[in-house]
Amino acid sequence: MQGTVGTGSLAPATLIGVESGVKEIIRLRAGYSFLDSNARGPSLGLGFRIGRVGLDLAKTFYATDLVGEQEPLHVSFRVSF
Repeated sequence: MQGTVGTGSLAPATLIGVESGVKEIIRLRAGYSFLDSNARGPSLGLGFRIGRVGLDLAKTFYATDLVGEQEPLHVSFRVSF
């Protein structure tokens, strides 16, 4: 087979991660991105869920184009219906 499977944002990526926690109440996540760009490196996450409400925090340890030289902290809030 010749050619590429995907290019740009459709290109294949290698990512690994693990997740563990106490039931669904507290979850701890860790991962690593093997991308061919500045968005390559480790990340950590922590998630909480009480009933139908959840909060997730994720920290990447590499700079992205979205925020310049800073390492972003991602916050997600969710409500399940």
